[in-house]
Amino acid sequence: MKIGIVGGTGPLDRGIATRLAASGFEVYMGSREADKALKVVADLEDAVGPLDGKIKGTINREAAEQGIVFIATPWEGAIATVRSLSGELEGKPVVSTVNALVRTGREFQSLLGPRGSIAGLIASALPRSMVVAAGHHLPAGKLCD
Repeated sequence: MKIGIVGGTGPLDRGIATRLAASGFEVYMGSREADKALKVVADLEDAVGPLDGKIKGTINREAAEQGIVFIATPWEGAIATVRSLSGELEGKPVVSTVNALVRTGREFQSLLGPRGSIAGLIASALPRSMVVAAGHHLPAGKLCD
């Protein structure tokens, strides 16, 4: 199975991609710029060893064309991004790992939108997709070990 990660170049996404690839999935890490995604894949190989082509760096559109798609963009751009990819995401399982958080001192505070979560807003923007939320309380460092 092929899995895409839209906006998949952050620490959490690297952990998700590495774990999925280790489980036998082919992962497409997307970014607005393919060069950024390719660099992240190269950095992953340096950190964890050869990936045997299981993780590919690409643009967000190609990541969105895969069978299951994770949305991992910064929260500020999540809705615009999924709207621009709605055709590719139609009829698919879409997993939102997007957190709407703002740092206040040493803590993070949740920003709740009109639907109560970014995943709710993504579901509203993608009425023909099956949207779920996951990974919101996973520390990225724990996924990457």
